[in-house]
Amino acid sequence: MASIYHTGGSTGAPKLVQHTHGNQCHCIWLIRRYFDFSPDDVVINGHPLFHVAGALNFGTTTVGSTNHLAANLLKSMSGLDFVIVPFRTPGDLLTAVLRNDVDAIIQSYGALKSAVESNQIRALGITTPKRTAYAPDVPTVDEAGVTGFDVVTWNGAFAPTGTPPEVIGTLNREMRGALSDPELVQRYTELGLEPLPTTPDELSGRLRAEIGKWGRVIREAGIEQQ
Repeated sequence: MASIYHTGGSTGAPKLVQHTHGNQCHCIWLIRRYFDFSPDDVVINGHPLFHVAGALNFGTTTVGSTNHLAANLLKSMSGLDFVIVPFRTPGDLLTAVLRNDVDAIIQSYGALKSAVESNQIRALGITTPKRTAYAPDVPTVDEAGVTGFDVVTWNGAFAPTGTPPEVIGTLNREMRGALSDPELVQRYTELGLEPLPTTPDELSGRLRAEIGKWGRVIREAGIEQQ
């Protein structure tokens, strides 16, 4: 799961550094919520900021990472023409947004949890389809205007082909039970994670859907396959 973050700035005189997300209505809503100014007041060469191609920049981690692909998906779904700037590590990404080298960044909540809690940066939107338990006050990107936007970083457990179904069933049952343990759920929440126990068929369906989804994003963005 990823979030979109922005650093602070004085109201009325926004410090736009590298970029925000969503369709134009979405971006405007986020900026207004944070800065308390009208985006139409920010003009570049006679045009409102959000209508200027490349006027905003969005920081992500390395090319091909989930966060980088999420930015490309956001760009295609929102209609905004922003620049995506990849950085090597989450630490580099945080430094960039704190120094106002970028307008906004996409990164997992857990990696930036301390910076959010210390008010160094502010979460503008969560990329999951529903609000999360660890950041319930942060709106989803879908809520903010990019209908259908859904990016979830997930991990699954897989077994070798040919593993007996009864073994798969036993492993799945035990793991689902463990992931429902209240203490484990609480610990995950503290780390900015949410357990999502599934059946083997549900996991297979998600995997197939993700391959198709991100394959399209990669092709449309012209990202070189490794």
